[in-house]
Amino acid sequence: MYWNTRKRKIDDILPWSFIETGVNPSFLWEEYQRGLEEKISPPCVKENCHRCGICDGKTLTIREGKSAEIPVPGKRGRKDIRKKGMKKKIRLKFRKVGEMRFLSHLELVHLFYRASKRADLPLCFSEGFHPMPRIIFATALPVGMESLTETVDMECEGKTSPPEVMERLNQTLPPGIEILDAEEVPLFFHLSSLPNPSVYWIPLDHVLSKGEAIPKVKEALDKKEFLVHQERDGKKRSVDIRPLIEKMEIKEKKESTGEGFEWGVELILRKAKGRTAKPIEIVGAILGLEGEPLAQCKVIKLA
Repeated sequence: MYWNTRKRKIDDILPWSFIETGVNPSFLWEEYQRGLEEKISPPCVKENCHRCGICDGKTLTIREGKSAEIPVPGKRGRKDIRKKGMKKKIRLKFRKVGEMRFLSHLELVHLFYRASKRADLPLCFSEGFHPMPRIIFATALPVGMESLTETVDMECEGKTSPPEVMERLNQTLPPGIEILDAEEVPLFFHLSSLPNPSVYWIPLDHVLSKGEAIPKVKEALDKKEFLVHQERDGKKRSVDIRPLIEKMEIKEKKESTGEGFEWGVELILRKAKGRTAKPIEIVGAILGLEGEPLAQCKVIKLA
C-alpha cells in the first residue's frame, strides 16, 4: 500500500508513462511544483510558446479565441426561468367501475399520470431530486371495490380550464374510469379537510334473507361497543367499529339492469383517525358472514 501512495519523484515511472500525449514530463512536473507553491502559471501566447512541448509553431500553433462574458442570472433571470404560468388546482370527480375496480391505488395513480401526459396537460411537479406530479387522491380504494364518486386534485399551470381538463382526460382514460365533474379550487384547499362521510352500498339478496339481516343490524347499532378482530402484518388486534358507523340501514334499490329491485345495506362511515375497518369487515362481523358468502358480497362506494 505504501508503494502506491508514496510521494513521487520526477524520475519515477508512472503507470501511464507509456502513453505519448505530446506534453513534456518536465513541464507537468514544473506545473505540479507551482501548484504546491500556489503560483499561477502564465497563459499561452500565440508566438514563441514552447513551454509544454505540444506546439512547434509550424504544424501546431495557438489560436486565440474571443473573450466571452457569461452573464450571472439575477432575480429577474430566475423569475423568467420559473415563471411558466400561474398554478391552479383542479378538483375532479370520477367513477371507477367494472374491471377497473381491480386496479390497486398505486396503479390508479400511474394511470392518471399517463393519461395526463397523453392529454398533454401542463401538470405541476413537486420540487427536489425526484419530482413527482401533483396528483393527490382523497382516499385509497381497496382492490375490488367500485366507486361512483371519487375525488382527486390535480395542479396545473397556464390557462387550462376545468372543462378542458375533463374533456381531455376522458379521451385518454380507459373504459370504467370517467371524469364526472371538474372545478377549480384555491390552492390551499386540501382534500383532508373534506368533512363528508363515506357512503357504501352492499347488495345482500343473494347471501341471506332480509328477515335474518334486520335484527342483526338493529342489535349491533344498539350496542355502545362492537369489537372486530383483525390481523394486520401477522399481528392480531381488536377494533371497536361502533364509533365508525354513522348509519346502517336495510334498503331496497333498483338493480343496475333495471329489471327489478335488490335489497342490501347502506353503510355510512365517519372519517376517523387511528384504527379503522373496511366496510366488508364491518358487514361481515355484524351479519355473521365469513368465507365464501362474505367474498361474494360486492361493495360499491356511493360517495
